[in-house]
Amino acid sequence: MEPPSITQFFASELGAPLANPRWSWGSWHEATNRIFLRVWAHDHIQAQDQVRMVRLLREDWTRTSAGYNERARHIEGIRSGAEAFGVIATAAPRGAGHIRIQSYDFRSLVRLGALVHWAKDPTSVFALIGPKVPVTKIGTQTRSVGGEAADIAELIARRDLEKSPTRRRALIDARLGQGKFRRQLLAKWDNACAVTGASVQEALRASHIKPWVRSTDQQRLDPNNGLPLVGTLDALFDRGLISFDNSGRMLISDRVQKNQRQILHLRGQLRLALNEKQVDFLAFHRNECFRG
Repeated sequence: MEPPSITQFFASELGAPLANPRWSWGSWHEATNRIFLRVWAHDHIQAQDQVRMVRLLREDWTRTSAGYNERARHIEGIRSGAEAFGVIATAAPRGAGHIRIQSYDFRSLVRLGALVHWAKDPTSVFALIGPKVPVTKIGTQTRSVGGEAADIAELIARRDLEKSPTRRRALIDARLGQGKFRRQLLAKWDNACAVTGASVQEALRASHIKPWVRSTDQQRLDPNNGLPLVGTLDALFDRGLISFDNSGRMLISDRVQKNQRQILHLRGQLRLALNEKQVDFLAFHRNECFRG
């Protein structure tokens, strides 16, 4: 089987197109908060105690290149909790000019773990290497997000945001249910699910009530335009299969059969009274998103 070019691979197989085929070293699929990095086979290192790691960045790599700056942003994304995977590439015999890819593993990725600094190479940033993951599994999950990735691409391309990196970062974090938006939203709901009261942070999703693509920048950053929900409820709410009335009572779409409602434990209502802004956002959700 002839593999596609690595540029085509990122776009068609991973569903995470490179920002620039000429200089990108990886891609951040913002909608799923997954980062895919091209890593070199020759940068794999086995340190003491059988610890395996791979170099992601080295200080003497060209700081002025867009690829360097992009990789630095991706590393910050990993530090902030993004899930990371490596596409292992083998370098062609070194000649004049930049290093080139001779081949790459197009069937599996390596899961990248915690970022580490190695005393023997203090100028580099390494990531621990986890188990391999079939590309078919990763690609299917990433591509299933559909048009949400386009929302982020549109956001990044807007010139007014390029002039304000801080605001751009805040909006991207809000799109991913992270950062200040998540903190403020959870604070409004006592750091727990708005329906169940579950407080396991890893199980909570901080999503928008009025969909991101239909919101203004101000609404995207407004914690009133969000509900912290456990994963199942968040998925149903996002797809319009549940909503809430002005009193907080849960509304369930007729598309969810009664036996499935019992399996999913669909009952209850919002734990706290709604303010005026929340009522307005939920009215939009009921009228425009809820599939009654």
